[in-house]
Amino acid sequence: MPKRRKRRGQPNIAPESALENDAGEVTRVRAPVVDITQEKRLLDALRSLVLQLMHLRDEELRRIALQLNLLNQYHAAITLNLDRMTRPETTPEQAADLAAQSLKTLQRGIVETQSLAGLLHPQALDKAGFGAAATGYADAFTRRTGITVDLKLPPRPKRFSSDAEMALFRVLEEALSNVYRHSRASKVDVVLEQHANRVILTVRDYGRSMTDEQLRLFREPNGDIHLGLASLRERVAELGGQLTVKAENPGTRLRASLPISHRTTVQA
Repeated sequence: MPKRRKRRGQPNIAPESALENDAGEVTRVRAPVVDITQEKRLLDALRSLVLQLMHLRDEELRRIALQLNLLNQYHAAITLNLDRMTRPETTPEQAADLAAQSLKTLQRGIVETQSLAGLLHPQALDKAGFGAAATGYADAFTRRTGITVDLKLPPRPKRFSSDAEMALFRVLEEALSNVYRHSRASKVDVVLEQHANRVILTVRDYGRSMTDEQLRLFREPNGDIHLGLASLRERVAELGGQLTVKAENPGTRLRASLPISHRTTVQA
């Protein structure tokens, strides 16, 4: 086949993609068409996830900053009380009252410090597992908020993978935080069930239920729901589990189910 000569002014097109007429003029061009709809959706989902992670990080830093600011207020109150105690005009009765106030403030500061440490990383989780960490966190939550937490654990809880334990602890942490901020409940039930190859954590409150719109957004992959719940849903799914939320009358039921591999039995 003779080599086709490129005419002046003719575009440089590969011979196999050009369709010519009898005069040798290019009239049509064949070109592959690639559907990038799926790739674009994945890219958009990735961008959305990155933004969610950025917002979540900002939210965590904001919570830490608020607790640090509260600790600073406690320190300032104790410093002021100690200063007043040392003044000559302060009577022994007034000094005793200021000392009692300072002791209560110091105790509140200790509780907040423990809460802040748990927010960063729960030490009890590494040492004794989810059961011990959940018990300590629930007790501290009740002291701090006045909301009763009825925690039910297996008689002889087992240790499981560190990823699963951390995921369940973050679910408990976020669920109780939402109860305090949104539900207005006075009581929360927390139940841990351990089966042969699966662990289930259920948190049920008796306050205000989530609305149908909030539940719909939670079920949608890219729904505009609270970032804490959205990140937990992804975290649980990454481990092969499922996080579900159901409106009750009254209250809300949050359930996290995870496949597990047991480690060692924790002695009661």
